[in-house]
Amino acid sequence: MNIAIDARCLEGNKTGVGRYLGNIIQNFPNSEKDTNLQLYCTVDFSLTADVNLQKKIVKGHPLLWKQFLVPLHQLIDKPDVFFVPSYSTPIFNPIPTVVTIHDLIFTKFPEWTDRKQRWRFKNIVTRSAKYASKIIAVSESTRKDIINLTDVKSEKVEVVYEGIDSKFEVLSKSRAIKLIKNLDIQSDFILYVGSMHPRRNLHRLLHAFKGILHKGMNNYKLMLCGLNLYTKSDVNNWIDELGLKDYVRILGYVTEEELLGLYNMATVFVYPSLYEGFGLPILESMACGTPVLTSNVSAIPEVAADAALLVDPYSIDELSSGLQSLLKSEKLRKEFIERGHARKQLFSWENTAKQTSEILKSVVR
Repeated sequence: MNIAIDARCLEGNKTGVGRYLGNIIQNFPNSEKDTNLQLYCTVDFSLTADVNLQKKIVKGHPLLWKQFLVPLHQLIDKPDVFFVPSYSTPIFNPIPTVVTIHDLIFTKFPEWTDRKQRWRFKNIVTRSAKYASKIIAVSESTRKDIINLTDVKSEKVEVVYEGIDSKFEVLSKSRAIKLIKNLDIQSDFILYVGSMHPRRNLHRLLHAFKGILHKGMNNYKLMLCGLNLYTKSDVNNWIDELGLKDYVRILGYVTEEELLGLYNMATVFVYPSLYEGFGLPILESMACGTPVLTSNVSAIPEVAADAALLVDPYSIDELSSGLQSLLKSEKLRKEFIERGHARKQLFSWENTAKQTSEILKSVVR
């Protein structure tokens, strides 16, 4: 079987979608030697896998690339199926197509997106869902959103959970300290990982964190790790207004090794998101042996189950009391660490790749 893939997300620094596709390719079943993956891209990049890989560099204007140039090359190359790892397919596609939709933030929470993103969803993503042979949803919550908000038939949408990279594991304390040495962290800390975006609820998190300081738990710092997508000064202004300048650090982008060390060294991982299609940092933290406080909305309870302390993310009091409970009780932290270890066993990129492969095979004419 010849599988063509939109692999542009693997170019340059990988985003979440790039890591998603990279892990699927690197774990793709190699039991059938006649399977070939043809990666459509605009520049060359490095990637190794146990299956046959062929890169096809397609040059052209970004607005024309997917909608016109890719279908043209498919007519020439004659692959059996086209896999798009993120949201939108060519509207007119000459071969069966499978697309992954990670969340429906564009239409569920339009206030968090710009006009261009909303137009793209209304005019391209919705049509892609309609004309795709199959749609992969990364959670049952996302599957329900897709069915309700795009008017596609339920049998077209299948759930394939994401996995956890094997590099996320419990380290010795000395190893973890070494990994974060350059960050110069001198105190116990609570960790947040993810883009700093309105849906990630950082304003309420900062208020909740201030609440634990007022309860005398001022030996903890809050580390914010990820790309800042707010107006540049917003998060810093909130920190200043709440008097938290000495207690909150914005680490921004960190290396993968530093992230591994941060997960391992954090006393608690907090993820108060208002909406997630999946919520991979929750599982990464569990894999590193850190107890998790997170939200009871969207796909998060489906992913975390009883292995995290779930709270109402719209309630500052619940966020604050949840943090206090975990920080005060070593017994409670150990309980969630044990549950997290069991929970993370259920998610692997091997399973994700295998199920994705089966869906791709199922649509071949």
